[in-house]
Amino acid sequence: MRVEIAGAGIIGLSIAWRLAQLGFDVTVRDAGRAAGQASWAGAGMLTPAGEFRTESRWTQLAIASLAEYGAFVEELTLATGLPIDYRVCGALELAFNDAERDELDRPRPKGIYMEEVTVEGARYFAPIPLTGVRAARWFPNEAVVNPRHVCAALLAACLGLGVEIRENEPVEACRVPMVVAAGAWASQIAGLDDAPRAFPVKGHLLGYHCKKESMPSIVRHGHHYALQRENGFTIFGSDEQRDAWDPAPEAERVAALTEAAAALLPRLLDRVPDEVWAGLRPGSAAGEPVVEKVSGKDLWLAYGHFRNGILLAPVTARIITESIVASLGKG
Repeated sequence: MRVEIAGAGIIGLSIAWRLAQLGFDVTVRDAGRAAGQASWAGAGMLTPAGEFRTESRWTQLAIASLAEYGAFVEELTLATGLPIDYRVCGALELAFNDAERDELDRPRPKGIYMEEVTVEGARYFAPIPLTGVRAARWFPNEAVVNPRHVCAALLAACLGLGVEIRENEPVEACRVPMVVAAGAWASQIAGLDDAPRAFPVKGHLLGYHCKKESMPSIVRHGHHYALQRENGFTIFGSDEQRDAWDPAPEAERVAALTEAAAALLPRLLDRVPDEVWAGLRPGSAAGEPVVEKVSGKDLWLAYGHFRNGILLAPVTARIITESIVASLGKG
């Protein structure tokens, strides 16, 4: 049985890999290069606590996907021999005033584990200056992964199983059986008039070459965050621009983000970022990921993951694969 997938980002490639493992003939088409958009730009935070503040189906799926991630990465590494920078490093969330402290202490969804730490104790988790910090909370289960490593391994794993990857070949209309995993571009594919609209949410990121292991955990304040790769490369993000299609970095926004980085991490004061880039996150009018089968058609939707496509890739691939098997049988 052949299944076509529109979109070769981390979501589309994860689904393709799982389907190919079950014997399906899979073709993945992308308007650009494989994993060249949001998957390439993503920082790689795996942080349900920072992204999901209310109880919902997707909150629980995010927690489940985080729990699956270690096995997901290990399986990919064994299948391809490619290294993947993945670490369960924990996240330190900071408050600088009473309102932010109250927000930190708001009840968390079931399954999110949080520890209260003193400001002085927070230095143990993130050895950085904490001037002005009023409160800190520690989330020990949260992790980081390099999404470019994951996508490189997924691409190799797919090719090893005979998946056909067709880059620079946009999908203009739905065919069946098909999975639409085209991110912000999903609504540009004809035949999805009744599906929630997809749109881009542009976000800028800054990169700094820092000393290895100088910031072992994620540090988070509001919508801003900092994390460090295994080699010391430190990423700071991010901002949001809805319906902005131009992926080029904008000087004004880069300047504002640079100022915010120096405020959270004073060691970056007076430093010019070594790298600057932007990505187009896939939003959806549903306000949550659109991961479902279209009623009455052999057509599946897998888009709208916003800031959490990297985190939700394993669970999304599982949901879509199980639905395809239930509808079409095993390949």
